[in-house]
Amino acid sequence: MNLSEALDAALPEIPRARLSRKNPPRVDPDLIIREDVTDGEPIVAVYQRSTANLLRMKPTQWQLARLFDGVRTYEEIAAAFEAETGIAISADAVRTFAENMDEGGFWYKNPQEKNIAMNASTTTSARRAFPTWCSSGGCFCLSVLFMRVPMGSPASTTGGKSTVWV
Repeated sequence: MNLSEALDAALPEIPRARLSRKNPPRVDPDLIIREDVTDGEPIVAVYQRSTANLLRMKPTQWQLARLFDGVRTYEEIAAAFEAETGIAISADAVRTFAENMDEGGFWYKNPQEKNIAMNASTTTSARRAFPTWCSSGGCFCLSVLFMRVPMGSPASTTGGKSTVWV
């Protein structure tokens, strides 16, 4: 049993319901923003340092995106956007905007969310690399580790080294 398996067995499963977002996401605080004009059209260039993504947004899209603070509801964001810009927008349109931006990895993820995403990714790649073999309804995975461990005993006749199978 390796450390990963031991921790999986020892630690309780984190409930998925608790990890799902109850409120809308929030903008990454480490974004670099630059307003520019391209082909006569104003744009807002948004650079994410964590992912090295560069997004080009219309100013109204950026005004909507920066209202996401992780606390306000979609209805409150829609009302704030309308008060700020004078453009009416529904809560469903705000939710759709947030979902589309989430597909591109735009929103800030706290360390717990990053951990969960990395765990899912690692588990998937490990299952592809080390398939399980099924026989007669029971599945098992064979994991053998060969280590050479220096023992350091002066009484040892093998020169202080021992082979250990785990």
